[in-house]
Amino acid sequence: MLTRRVLLHAHVDEQPFTRSMGGLKVQPGERVIIRAHMNDAGYGSTVMRGTVADGFSQGEFDVKFAEDLQTQRPLPSNCAF
Repeated sequence: MLTRRVLLHAHVDEQPFTRSMGGLKVQPGERVIIRAHMNDAGYGSTVMRGTVADGFSQGEFDVKFAEDLQTQRPLPSNCAF
């Protein structure tokens, strides 16, 4: 399953920060990959991988994976980043 969480502003003063996502149910042992997208630079290759139960660690990922997700609605508006 692929999903996207759009952040509407920078979280520079909220580090580390957490966000919830309604309707997304992740089981404690289910493996999750989290990747950031910046509107001016696209997806990066650095990701966070892991599970809720075991925690997350930094890894690398193919920047082409799910590349078309960046054009699917909802798209952020007035994003400075």
